[in-house]
Amino acid sequence: MWNTINTCYYNRRKKTVSWGCFFKHFVTNQKNQRRKRIEKRNQRQELRKKGKLTLTSENHNIYYGLNTATGNNSYQSDLCPELTKMRTEFLNHLAEANREKIEKATQLQKESPRWFVERKKQLTASRFGKIYKLQNKTPSGATIAEMINPSFRVNIYTEYGNSREPTAIEEVERKLRIEIKKSGLVVIGENFPFQ
Repeated sequence: MWNTINTCYYNRRKKTVSWGCFFKHFVTNQKNQRRKRIEKRNQRQELRKKGKLTLTSENHNIYYGLNTATGNNSYQSDLCPELTKMRTEFLNHLAEANREKIEKATQLQKESPRWFVERKKQLTASRFGKIYKLQNKTPSGATIAEMINPSFRVNIYTEYGNSREPTAIEEVERKLRIEIKKSGLVVIGENFPFQ
């Protein structure tokens, strides 16, 4: 009789203490991921031994940032004369007076159609990181196409931000006791210190 009771108790306890299928699945995935990481590490080590893979700081940064501009100015040679002329005209058009006009005309931001037009022309801070990391060997057509015709659509997060922005500004003004002025697109001149 005690054997039967102990067996029933053990089976019931085993069911309640069982790790469950989700945990078992998680553990299996972790083991597989660890195995794959070890295999990749071993492959890299073999390639390094054969001399086919070199990891030095010079090789890592050769295609990034200032190295691309100072190493070889291939982007200059790619420009046709017409494009060079258009670029020069565009830069001349962005005189100080025009910059101020753009800033004042785009203060309504998303409610102003001009804001979208002007923003499309500019290299904004949100796009700069993507451009900065472009490599010489990577085709830049897709990146440029995305900048010219952005595919971003309004989502629930941007709607939430747009609807709460006025109250957030009022709250910041009240807490910090400052006045926040509306600002449009600020076009920075050539002499702005990037570095």
